[in-house]
Amino acid sequence: MALGDGIRRNAATLSTVELNAVRDAFLGLDKKKYSDKVSYWFKQDQIHSATHVHEDASFLPWHRELVNRFELLLQEVNPLVSLPYWDWTTDPKGTLFKNTFMGSSSGKMGAPFGGIFDNNDNNELPSRIRQQGPFTLPPKVVTRAVTPVSMASDETIITTGNGLPQSQQWPAFRNALQRVHNTAHSSYLGGTISDGHIAFQDPFVFLLHCNVDRLFAKWQTVPGQEWRLDPKQVYGDESNDPSLLAELQPWNGTVRIGNPIVPWIPGTPDNQIVHKSSKHPSVVKPPRYDSTPSMVLDWVPVDGGYRVWRFDANSSDPFPNPGPLLKGKWSSIQSGHELIPIDDHVLDWVPGDGSYRLWCFVPTSSDPLPGPVQSGTWSSIRSGHVLIPIGGFVLDWVPADGGYRLWSFDPGASDPLPTKVQSGTWSSIRSGHVLIPIGGFVLDWVPADGGYRLWSFDPGASDPLPTKVQSGTWSSIRSGHRLIPMGGYILDWVPADGSYRLWTFDHRVKDPLPTLKQSGTWGSIRSGHDLITMR
Repeated sequence: MALGDGIRRNAATLSTVELNAVRDAFLGLDKKKYSDKVSYWFKQDQIHSATHVHEDASFLPWHRELVNRFELLLQEVNPLVSLPYWDWTTDPKGTLFKNTFMGSSSGKMGAPFGGIFDNNDNNELPSRIRQQGPFTLPPKVVTRAVTPVSMASDETIITTGNGLPQSQQWPAFRNALQRVHNTAHSSYLGGTISDGHIAFQDPFVFLLHCNVDRLFAKWQTVPGQEWRLDPKQVYGDESNDPSLLAELQPWNGTVRIGNPIVPWIPGTPDNQIVHKSSKHPSVVKPPRYDSTPSMVLDWVPVDGGYRVWRFDANSSDPFPNPGPLLKGKWSSIQSGHELIPIDDHVLDWVPGDGSYRLWCFVPTSSDPLPGPVQSGTWSSIRSGHVLIPIGGFVLDWVPADGGYRLWSFDPGASDPLPTKVQSGTWSSIRSGHVLIPIGGFVLDWVPADGGYRLWSFDPGASDPLPTKVQSGTWSSIRSGHRLIPMGGYILDWVPADGSYRLWTFDHRVKDPLPTLKQSGTWGSIRSGHDLITMR
């Protein structure tokens, strides 16, 4: 989990620093509470107890909404954290189940959650009963009984139903995935998590369900199957199933069991009710995973032409055939504009006059920027400034004098950069430098001599680039090259001749671009083009 890049990764591949950040974000949810005094963590168990969405067509989209919301809560504790997943084809004992991350794999959960999620009381109540009364208190005990069993491969699951008519592929796939999910709960993990009524008392359940959602996302993003990203087509023959048409509970203010729960109660001061079904674009759109492709917007400012490519680091060409997913021409987004990707949006900014438009990025639409969310004009962000997206923030930097401001990003506000988080001046990061955000870091590169420094990014520090992690000089990455972050990779592109190299990124080694993944030359992506990585 390169901190801050918004990509959900296999927990077994995370560094100690990254695992600790996830663990501390989980622990932080115990300290944050709703108005009913229920912590952000125990609210998850309350949500699950009041809804129990199992064994129907909405199982996958409902749990996607739950996982997405939980990740946002983690990011309230640490904005740079993404929820990792457990790849259930690998044994988590010793890597994920340890007292510095997810606790014990056998018996009581224990450290690091003992006394917070579990008070280690021996007086266990029968399963299927909320242990120890109200949701304001932890359960009596959370146990594990991890016993590795053989699990179906990703390929086996996501290809289930491929030979069927398009309309029948969703039911076949989601039933296959739910069966394997059931095995992970009951036969593999055991203990508290094996009981569907109390499974969400165990924090590991979110790593399990993150993997469920990853496989859902992987199925949706199979090349040539773009219909799986379309809310009108993805659910096939089950599109009119009542569970898919109904609004998602409890977030719509209703529940299946008991009474509506805080903060989704009509008429209350902290009401957060949202009305949307499993067909809502925010539910159908898959989050970014390390095993799913990202999109790259290839834009020609001089005439507004664009193409949308699928990025695949494992292909011989990172923009593999059958060619662009979309192509067209914009009449109002041309020279003089800059396009800045932020989450699922594109900020279309005109430095000359400070005007901006915020667009949603929708790769399944005939136009990937189908309509502006908002627009306006900034008086203090104009020519001479550089806007750099990183996590849920935008770094506003003036190379000429090293001045910077860090803005929060909120697509729902009247101004998408509503709050200045911090500001200052750098003495050593000025004209001639290029700042490239990747994960929870910023690569500070000087094309003229190939010098680089890798800085950590911390929006809570007095300086958002508080620590120099690595530094050095590249002999072959200099003027004329463009460096473009793409998940866990950096695309090193020379527009003049179309040549490119794709490097892996690793902040832990002295040269943060240690391995050449692939290289080649493009005939149609050259000078005059701008490559913009989308989530």
